[in-house]
Amino acid sequence: IAIVAGQPPQIMIIDTLGKKSVVIGRAGEGPGEYRMPTQLLLVGSDTLLAFDVMRRKGVLFGLDGSSRGERDFPVAGALPIAPQIIGVLNDGTSIHRMDGFDPEPATGGDANSFQLPLPIVALIPGGARYDTLFVTKGVEMYSSTMTFQGQTAAIPRQIGFGVTPLVTVGPDAIWMTPANTFELQRRSSGGALMQIVRVALPPRAVTPADQEEYKRVFKDALERLKSMAPPALIDAEIKKLDDTRFAKTLPAVAQLVVAADGTVWANVGGSPIDTTTTWGVFGTDGKLQGRVTLPKGTVFAVGSDRVIVRREDPETGLIRLEVWGLTR
Repeated sequence: IAIVAGQPPQIMIIDTLGKKSVVIGRAGEGPGEYRMPTQLLLVGSDTLLAFDVMRRKGVLFGLDGSSRGERDFPVAGALPIAPQIIGVLNDGTSIHRMDGFDPEPATGGDANSFQLPLPIVALIPGGARYDTLFVTKGVEMYSSTMTFQGQTAAIPRQIGFGVTPLVTVGPDAIWMTPANTFELQRRSSGGALMQIVRVALPPRAVTPADQEEYKRVFKDALERLKSMAPPALIDAEIKKLDDTRFAKTLPAVAQLVVAADGTVWANVGGSPIDTTTTWGVFGTDGKLQGRVTLPKGTVFAVGSDRVIVRREDPETGLIRLEVWGLTR
């Protein structure tokens, strides 16, 4: 299991018993070093790419900790950062999403609910620009404001449980769901639509208890930011949670993961107060292979015989990684 620790920045390999076996690279500005790694991606079968958001570089390592060079990721659009990496294909091409953050919808749109265009782009190894593969609709948002030290700025905010399209990358295909219906789209490495899989599972209604849990989770996350941002700003954002706009139904698909063997795991959208999650497992041909029930949490990765789940300890509130065996 490869993990990133934030303070100080460190990349580690640990075994399934939780014992640290290798520390990869070190913090710094030189070759093979990193300042703020925010993502770890597997390239091929034996290379890790650590995306350093501060340096806009992908630092490459072998699983034994050996240095394997670096990749540059150019900026795109108005923001001085590289677009978010979704995954890496077998040929080394990286797939990215370019989410828009305009505070207002397009002319004639509804400020209470809008989705900006979401381009999915690709960057070949050594490339200087991103190529657009396809464009879909982005996260469902509404127009809002942020106020700090007497200054007010227009910003978009995400609708609670609103539409959040999910995109994930397999060895040689791109999978996507619009998330508002249980629909999986398989696309070629060039973005061409190859297949659509639909399952007749209507989304569940959002309840008042769901809304309260949503606000609790966001409040806890904001409280943890007080050491890195002005407390007055965080307190103002916490007050804004009471004004959160919510969708009427939960997402039909809450998470999408491609396993090591190329199968696709789709989390049937459930309530945040559920104690378990249900997953449909689909083959590379889109056919349903079975169903898996896991404890509540986020699936980090799926191997041939085990699943890694990120969970919050209900007693302490601490985050832990759990390894669960998988019987097929």
